[in-house]
Amino acid sequence: MKDLTKEQVHQGIVAIVMNAAELVEEAEILLGAGKTARAYGLAYFACEELGKLPELASVVEKLLAGKRPDWKKVNKAMVNHDAKALNSFLAARTLDLIVPGEDDEIHKDHAQMLGRTILAAHDLRRSFSKIRRREEAFYVDVGRGQFELPSGLISRKETVEMITMVRSQVEFAKEIYVQKSQIAFFKDIQRNEASRRETLKGMISELDSLTPVQIERIAAKAGFSLQEIREFIAQYRAFYQMLLD
Repeated sequence: MKDLTKEQVHQGIVAIVMNAAELVEEAEILLGAGKTARAYGLAYFACEELGKLPELASVVEKLLAGKRPDWKKVNKAMVNHDAKALNSFLAARTLDLIVPGEDDEIHKDHAQMLGRTILAAHDLRRSFSKIRRREEAFYVDVGRGQFELPSGLISRKETVEMITMVRSQVEFAKEIYVQKSQIAFFKDIQRNEASRRETLKGMISELDSLTPVQIERIAAKAGFSLQEIREFIAQYRAFYQMLLD
């Protein structure tokens, strides 16, 4: 990918959204046929597809501003499986597309957004942000001292949750990227650039202003170590910074 026009990048964005939609549809067909593991795998791939969108939207923004994107960085982002998945999962939380649990006491203080997001991101990372989990949907491997079939490793509940999350993201992406004309999409990016950047700066500022006491409270609430929480904070900060750069 190099020296594309904003029109070409937009066409790519639309193609990505539609491919993700097809992957979700096919995952639902497989789930209906009782093929839980394969359904999970396809839904995971849909997440990776959607994870390309923040980077490409940023490319369009730069082109509209008359700037030259760092195509080497863009190409690297397009093939980084873990990064694409993480982008998708973090975007889902940022957009509040995953329904939060009822236990929301952590929302009553400064760290409410981060606390809820960390809880969800941990579950997502534990379940499927690692490459191994994706491969477990397709390949037999040795686990717990014996060879295990994918169908015995991935539950229907886990797959339904995955498909539900990705379907929500696809519908949102269609609204933002597909159901608008190309011209309208470009105008939206130009119109929203200033407010978007201020929002992202605010999110980064919130993360940077977390006190040790707040971080300890989040760790205790989530049941994670302080190191794990600090890693999540770093991941979120990097994600928001990537959208800002």
